[in-house]
Amino acid sequence: MIAGGEISMLALGKLVWLNEMGKKASEMVAASLSGMVGMDVTMEVASAAIVAVNEILNVVEFGPEDVAVGVYVGFEGEIGGSALCLYRPEDGKAFAGILLAGIEDDHSSSDGKILSDMEESALLELSNVITSGFIDAWADELKLALTQHPPALVCDFVPAIVEQIMTDIAQKSAYTIAFNTRLLVTDMNIGLDILVLPDVTAIERLRSGR
Repeated sequence: MIAGGEISMLALGKLVWLNEMGKKASEMVAASLSGMVGMDVTMEVASAAIVAVNEILNVVEFGPEDVAVGVYVGFEGEIGGSALCLYRPEDGKAFAGILLAGIEDDHSSSDGKILSDMEESALLELSNVITSGFIDAWADELKLALTQHPPALVCDFVPAIVEQIMTDIAQKSAYTIAFNTRLLVTDMNIGLDILVLPDVTAIERLRSGR
């Protein structure tokens, strides 16, 4: 899918490349997560799309009034931007629970947070592996040197999460690259959307043939 303004100038070949990058990244992520949690993990990428930021809700599995748990990592170097994992609260809890298996945690929070402190820590660690996989795959393909920032977690409505991220990284990205994915871990099926919000330089690299 291509949507929005100048990005429609991207050739079909670029979308093929995005799908290939998504496949490469998902394989890297699955291997890393499998070693981390000691279980077989498969990541499936159902689709890849380039859309305008104001059209994100058209490609993620959330409505404007849905609350999501977001984990994002900023990156900088030859290009800059951020990568974001979006989970439904129940999927975020389930995913964190994999890493917390056997560790006592009452899974509650006195201040009304969606996740307990231990769940937040676990989800940050797991999501950092995911975002790193997608950033590294992009850096490898485009032969870029990128530095990643520590991950951060936010729980809010999806539009508010995207706005907060772009404010935090001090930029206004016009477009996002969205991957709809699922993580299969034993009998668990965890859905998440992965968004890469690049700066204008990154989009130009895509348009000009990498």
